[in-house]
Amino acid sequence: MFSDGDIVAAGAIAIAAFTIVMTSVVVGAALPLVLQRCNLDPAHAGPVIQVIMDISGVAISCSTCAALFSMFK
Repeated sequence: MFSDGDIVAAGAIAIAAFTIVMTSVVVGAALPLVLQRCNLDPAHAGPVIQVIMDISGVAISCSTCAALFSMFK
């Protein structure tokens, strides 16, 4: 914060982290409801959410960083 850091990299990480958290909130709230509506056990949502968020978290991080670095570098 007090050094001469790369503000674009910090912004990209912050935006990616915010997007990942918001996505996990939506998926975490919706998936048990969807499973219950499909007559499946909503308790299985936990492992599914972990896998979905692992994959989408990497994709969100990479795409956010690529987009911001291409705009500002």
